Amino acid sequence: MRDSVLRIVFLIGFVVSSVIRAPHTRRPRRDRIADDRVTGLEKLLLFVTSTGMVLVPLLYVLTPWLDFADYQLPVWAGWLGVAVLAVSLWLFWLMYLATVFIRLRSQKGAARWILS
Repeated sequence: MRDSVLRIVFLIGFVVSSVIRAPHTRRPRRDRIADDRVTGLEKLLLFVTSTGMVLVPLLYVLTPWLDFADYQLPVWAGWLGVAVLAVSLWLFWLMYLATVFIRLRSQKGAARWILS
């Protein structure tokens, strides 16, 4: 029971972090790129990172394929993980708010400089 509750909390945290990140991942596609400097090595490293951070945890939560590597932690460790997840999502959201604020402020500054 506890394990399934923690898996559901993990999935909710995963969805919330994706929702926080979604508007900011679409923005670079709209912006024009003058010189694309993305190398094959960078694409490979991004793929390896994504596999470790997204694919493996989702496989663990959604399928029984990785049950052979499962071990039991104390009850407090699971709830400590929930608290850390909540704080990290809050900080993640604040970071993106600050990014939007800085971007808007720099655009206003650029508009003021152009108009003066």
